Amino acid sequence: MIITMDISIYPMDKNYSPIIRDFIDRIQKYQGIHVKVQAMSTIITGEYNLCMEMIKDELGYYLDSDQTIVSVIKIINADLTDV
Repeated sequence: MIITMDISIYPMDKNYSPIIRDFIDRIQKYQGIHVKVQAMSTIITGEYNLCMEMIKDELGYYLDSDQTIVSVIKIINADLTDV
């Protein structure tokens, strides 16, 4: 099953930009996942299990760090790559 995720990450740090950029760089390294960076969120499309594993690992990386973050994720069971 192909899904599309809309994810936003909000570091609670005055120097938030490098944290967001690092998150985007990390998720762009995954094979089989399409990543589209937008102004306020990032759109991720791919196979459900791969996307969920990626989110578990990459979001977990920040949740387990000393950074305080807020994340908003929306998931739809459709391929919105070309939308």
